[in-house]
Amino acid sequence: MAEFRDRLNANGNLRVQLQPLAEHFRVSPQVVLGRLREAGALTWEEYLVELDVEPVRVAQLLATRGGVGVYHHNTKAAQVSRRFARALIASTKEGRNPYTRAFRLLDVKRASTFDRLADRLGVR
Repeated sequence: MAEFRDRLNANGNLRVQLQPLAEHFRVSPQVVLGRLREAGALTWEEYLVELDVEPVRVAQLLATRGGVGVYHHNTKAAQVSRRFARALIASTKEGRNPYTRAFRLLDVKRASTFDRLADRLGVR
């Protein structure tokens, strides 16, 4: 929390800081919103409003970055933990885990998304 508070500009626009903080700490923007509330930067009501606004912000981000697949495989490892995702993908590629289970646990629908996630995590 100390590092979080050091990186937070309490006088700045919190929405502008949301994505950079999420990327720095390798967590979802929703986790950052929770930390903002814990740090006293948001009231409970403001936190709930920001949670409602987050899907709109993500949609705008997707529109500028080029699609769901890019967002999905770029953020999936942070959502389930990089370590877990790497272990699961490796065991699946080695045949120790069914692809259907890996897809369900990683919440991916397509083999191409699974493969891009594996590449991004350095799993061969």
